Amino acid sequence: MNNSTGDDRFTQSYTTPEQDTLPGDLAPICRYWNSLCNDRAMPTWAEWDWSQLSPNIKSWSAVVDVIPLPLDFTYSFSGEGRNQLLGNDYTGQSVLDITPAVISNKILKEYATVVERRAPLLISTFGFGQSQNKAYNLLRLPFGNGEQVEQILSTCSQENADLSAIYALFGTHNVGHTE
Repeated sequence: MNNSTGDDRFTQSYTTPEQDTLPGDLAPICRYWNSLCNDRAMPTWAEWDWSQLSPNIKSWSAVVDVIPLPLDFTYSFSGEGRNQLLGNDYTGQSVLDITPAVISNKILKEYATVVERRAPLLISTFGFGQSQNKAYNLLRLPFGNGEQVEQILSTCSQENADLSAIYALFGTHNVGHTE
């Protein structure tokens, strides 16, 4: 599914992630999430154990709490790499506080799609001043009681990523990041 972003610098596609075809650094996250599900639609956040994954993954991850009415998402965790990318630690704040607004709207729409589907979502974003053939991949995984999404884990692929254009979009600098 292709999605208009309202910003001609990038386009997106939303797909259901297949753990065996995800970029290498996202595959183990999806595999671990799937292992926690058992026969349920989603695991609870209390079951998640960061020690089961590479430490680099946590740095580039964020967790939001779902606020159902009116629908909003508040960051309960944001890793160091993600904070550098966004230029701020948004822990305790709404996704609507992220600047520029086109990015907060993009993120809000992605999280709302996860809540609506109650299923994982792979977002491939193309552009950011790069080739339309290069994607910045985000994996968004729901957690909750099976019927209602209560948290969403978001992590991005660092495999073969040229983040300089993405840092430029946020107006931040690639401080201390090595690829």
